[in-house]
Amino acid sequence: MAMDRQAVLDALHTRIAAAKGALVVPVRDLAQDIGIPPQRLYYLIQALEQSGALWTRSHGPKGLEIRRGDSPGATEPERHGRSRFCPWCGHPAEPGWKFCMSCGKRLPV
Repeated sequence: MAMDRQAVLDALHTRIAAAKGALVVPVRDLAQDIGIPPQRLYYLIQALEQSGALWTRSHGPKGLEIRRGDSPGATEPERHGRSRFCPWCGHPAEPGWKFCMSCGKRLPV
């Protein structure tokens, strides 16, 4: 079942609300829960973050922290630019890396 951007945003907002404001989950688990491929969810999260609808930060093996873009605590002074993370395991990925240092899968460009 293909989900559009708004349906994914609604699904994420529901899970964020249930987590009391900040959801920390591996992308692959979240994608399985929502019912879309992890790479598709990764790209949708990036697009939603660029639009200001979401805010993300990697928590390494624990996964990705996701907040609503308009939520308190969604902006932090030390944050510079978009975060980059592995769409399969949520591990932080540095610019220029072609493969995830945690799971070894190829990172999207």
